[in-house]
Amino acid sequence: MQRIPVFISCLHRINSILASLAVCLILTAAYMRSKFAYDYSHQGHSPSTSSALRYLQLFFPPSPTFHPAIQSSDHPLSGSFITRHPFNPSNHTLIISFSVLLGVHTVFSVLHAPWILPRIGVHTFVYVSLLVWLGLFFGALGFWEALS
Repeated sequence: MQRIPVFISCLHRINSILASLAVCLILTAAYMRSKFAYDYSHQGHSPSTSSALRYLQLFFPPSPTFHPAIQSSDHPLSGSFITRHPFNPSNHTLIISFSVLLGVHTVFSVLHAPWILPRIGVHTFVYVSLLVWLGLFFGALGFWEALS
């Protein structure tokens, strides 16, 4: 029986917290950029946003931009701002994010199997998972634009 140091056990707990945060942040960011977050029931105009996006727009209003058709100085609305939604909804980011996270989680689940873990060692597994989940956590923060 191999004795595992307490530090490795604590590091494994930190890995699980980082994994949970990274997965939640990446999947929620991908969901909020997908078409599932919009309500397409109102026909005739642009899709209205869901209640979650309306709540987020209270704190993060859409950036105002100049309308490209109103550029001449003789136009009565020249210089006026027209707001537009900052996201272009697409399901591609959700599909890619879900596939990558499923693949990473599957690889770590296979590495944690009883017939592979003794070969690579608990220390190696914990250190590699720390590097991967830490990278995904900071990638998730970048996905939410929290690192700027």
